[in-house]
Amino acid sequence: PTFSWSSGGFGNGSYDYYLYNSTTGLTVETFTDLTDTSYTPSAALAIDNNYRFYVREHDAGGEVGSYTVIYRYIRESYPVSAATGVSKTPTLYWNAATNATTYYLDYSTGSSFATGTYSTVSSSSPSYTFTTALASGTKYYWRVRYTYKLVPLYLVGSSSSGVYFTTTN
Repeated sequence: PTFSWSSGGFGNGSYDYYLYNSTTGLTVETFTDLTDTSYTPSAALAIDNNYRFYVREHDAGGEVGSYTVIYRYIRESYPVSAATGVSKTPTLYWNAATNATTYYLDYSTGSSFATGTYSTVSSSSPSYTFTTALASGTKYYWRVRYTYKLVPLYLVGSSSSGVYFTTTN
């Protein structure tokens, strides 16, 4: 995402800002005395994490105002469950797993993955882009798993169900 704001009229047009991950309790990035009024994180934000973006303005004398939360942002697996109007060649994203070397994306037109069209593809990264178009106006269920010490672990969905999206017409 890109975060943007306007001057509060307090200062000389320079800002300090930082991005905080409230899920992990860690500051992601910090910048001081910059003049830009927009910010795009330098790395992808973790999925299913909550973020807060803070800004404070400098005055002409170098004094600074208080930090103000200007955005609260949650990055979810994409597409989020029940999303509609999704591209027929979407890129699906999910959280990376520490011990995963290969992810398996199951997708199906049947919610149980036992009926309808069903396929599994593998990916070495926590995303997958469909290069062949999916059917128009169709609901697709998806789940992501990897195997650790012979145990299948699900990152999106479960062994019996998945989250779903509907493609554009």
